[in-house]
Amino acid sequence: MKTKSLFIFLLVSALSGRTLSQGLVYFQSDNGKYGYKDAQGKIVIQPKYDGSGEAFSEGMGRIILNTKNGPKFGFVNMAGKEMALRYDYAYDFIEGLAAVNTGGKFIDSLGFDGGGLWGFIDKNGNEIIPTKYKRVKSFQDGLSVITTSNNKCGYINKEGKVIIPFKYDSAWNYNEGMATVFLNEKAGVIDNTGKEIIPFNKYSFILDFKDGLAEVNIGGRFKNDSTIVEGKWGIINKSGVEIVPVKYDDIGDFKEGLAKVMLNNKYGFIDKSGKEVIPSRYSIILAFKDGLAEVNIGGRFKNDSTFVDGKWGIINKSGAEIAPLKYDDIGDFKEGLAWVKQNNKYGFIDKSGKEVVPVKYDDVSDFKEGLTWVKLNNKYGFIDKSGNEIVPVKYDDVSDYTNGKAQVKLGERSFSIDKSGRELK
Repeated sequence: MKTKSLFIFLLVSALSGRTLSQGLVYFQSDNGKYGYKDAQGKIVIQPKYDGSGEAFSEGMGRIILNTKNGPKFGFVNMAGKEMALRYDYAYDFIEGLAAVNTGGKFIDSLGFDGGGLWGFIDKNGNEIIPTKYKRVKSFQDGLSVITTSNNKCGYINKEGKVIIPFKYDSAWNYNEGMATVFLNEKAGVIDNTGKEIIPFNKYSFILDFKDGLAEVNIGGRFKNDSTIVEGKWGIINKSGVEIVPVKYDDIGDFKEGLAKVMLNNKYGFIDKSGKEVIPSRYSIILAFKDGLAEVNIGGRFKNDSTFVDGKWGIINKSGAEIAPLKYDDIGDFKEGLAWVKQNNKYGFIDKSGKEVVPVKYDDVSDFKEGLTWVKLNNKYGFIDKSGNEIVPVKYDDVSDYTNGKAQVKLGERSFSIDKSGRELK
């Protein structure tokens, strides 16, 4: 299933602010008020507000103050100067402008009711684009998607000039100079001048272009305004040529040059030319990492997220089975080795598929600092990457090695050991 939001507009992840150089994130004081701290925990914006954004974005932080007319939204800058504290809702600054709302209703923890009218302000609090639109999306590549009162969509620039007329039923943000728009329940693509590059005569959905390619769907529908279900998927280039025919039940993103595809509930891989380099015959395939992917035959999803049953192996990008499909589970490669599980016992394989540590332990961990703990007959010890027992399997509990030390428990005693197993004082 694909996810794409039509008008979950301007929702900004907490991570967007946290990754900025200012590093200011919100906190709540003992009296329930909100402010902002830096990465070292120093209070930069005093906690005097009734609400805030998750973090500063582009040097500005959202703030909320409760008034007799309801909560009002505005912004505070790094120096603590407040501005535009008069709106009924506001979103973070993106590309120098923030979307603001008048007439809508903020419903505390339930969020925003979607009413009122929208516009944009600059970082001085000036209303650059008046609050007159039914809906807006954040600016991307200098353009914002606008929805008018008659539910038609188009695009404006940062001066408020209409660049693409309001004639579409729905529209998505620009990506790689192209945007998906909808008309009469069909999707098409326009460039940043409004020229229709891909006509509205075939596809139900066209996802964003990535590296010149976009996934397309025929016959699908939105399940809850954000998840696309049903239909068949393919891939087009920016000229509208179908690189991958529209025949798959699902297509994943390209990683390491290959994309996962599903056909009749079986998975395989295609390359960017559309060639099916690995036939759709597996029950599940995980993404390629460093040229290798874990695959399963005979398994099933238990609850949409947990995969059970079947046998696991590892393939390379040519589809050759590096590790045979005989394991009950396989871990990720860490320090060149991956644990494998077979008949409730654990061992390790290398990237050639060779079992370098026999499948004989009751439990294991990932390798760290060249060693991993192993469990056998309810006792723990440590082995190296060749399977040599470096620390005897005699302890009642152990931790992973960190900076050359591990914590162990033997009877009633708990202490630290070095990598040779010698007790540290």
